[in-house]
Amino acid sequence: ASNRAHAYISMGMFKEALIDADKAIELKPDWPRGYYRRATALSEMYRLHEASLAYLQCLTLDPTADTARN
Repeated sequence: ASNRAHAYISMGMFKEALIDADKAIELKPDWPRGYYRRATALSEMYRLHEASLAYLQCLTLDPTADTARN
């Protein structure tokens, strides 16, 4: 689901990316990449508060995730 979310983001299909990112989080809630994909999709949809929370969750799980920090 995470890789498909990434593909959807690359194609500008942010709603679909968000659905897949949420599925990735559901399947593996301790995996930072799912939150990163969610945050990226939300950011592209201009849902910035929710995106910030997802980026923070990603960083909580992996403090070295520079892409989430930036």
